Amino acid sequence: MTRREGSGFSGPQADAVAELIASHLRGGSSSEIEHWVEVLDQQRDLGRFGLPGETVSEWAAALLDELGLSVGKAQALAPGGLGDIEVELNDGTSLWIEVKSQSKKANFRDLTQADWVRNETDALRKLLLLDEPFRDFLSEPTLDGLTTHDAGEALEDWRFEDLWLADVALLYSTSRRLMAGVTSPMGINGFLDRKFLFHLTKEGMRSVRLSDIPAVKDVQDGRKLHRKIKRGRVADAIVWVSTEEFPRQGMIDFIYSVGYLQNDGTSIGRHKMNAHAIERSNDVIVSS
Repeated sequence: MTRREGSGFSGPQADAVAELIASHLRGGSSSEIEHWVEVLDQQRDLGRFGLPGETVSEWAAALLDELGLSVGKAQALAPGGLGDIEVELNDGTSLWIEVKSQSKKANFRDLTQADWVRNETDALRKLLLLDEPFRDFLSEPTLDGLTTHDAGEALEDWRFEDLWLADVALLYSTSRRLMAGVTSPMGINGFLDRKFLFHLTKEGMRSVRLSDIPAVKDVQDGRKLHRKIKRGRVADAIVWVSTEEFPRQGMIDFIYSVGYLQNDGTSIGRHKMNAHAIERSNDVIVSS
């Protein structure tokens, strides 16, 4: 089982879904597509995947047909790691796709169960500088992880809202942003416009451009990102964020869960895009 830095865990079944979508994107041969269908069927036989490979292939083809991208190249699991799939359009524009494969989950609402980004992020480091109660909730291992990086001067020109957008884009650190050519908060907007979510469950496969997520649009338009910080039952602290109003059940766009203490004494974070954030978008394309 592998894990890209900062992201959730993935296995051969998730990698095969990304490879299958990339094959369709670049107009791969029928034998290439069939190979990845067979890999998924093998994973299904092992109890690790919840859908027939051919179903996933059909959903991906229909979704991409509706998106209508003019693709020159597409590579899954590209070395740059800015997305599960890196795409180059015929006009030279680069796009990225983040694939959330939840083939055993019943419906799209289960997105909340998938990690979006993990561990320390610059948004949490900024929150540490802004919000004293947040610091008070954190255990020593969690605090150590967030303060080993001197965030003060490096993040001086970045608002918490800007860095939350960076987390949505999976550009959660200075090094990741530089890798993507992003050197200022304004640069995040262009990157979000060129990155998509592809989400697979038993309900179907859906896609949305990250810049079309309503909370992302709200922050880009200057709206405040409301937050509620509370002590967690398993994690040190939970941070709910929303652009609609003060966060409450049913009105949460993103959830930071900070400080799960591991057996080895280290602390991890598991942070999630709440299903509500995608549900309130009118720009989601669904194939089922």
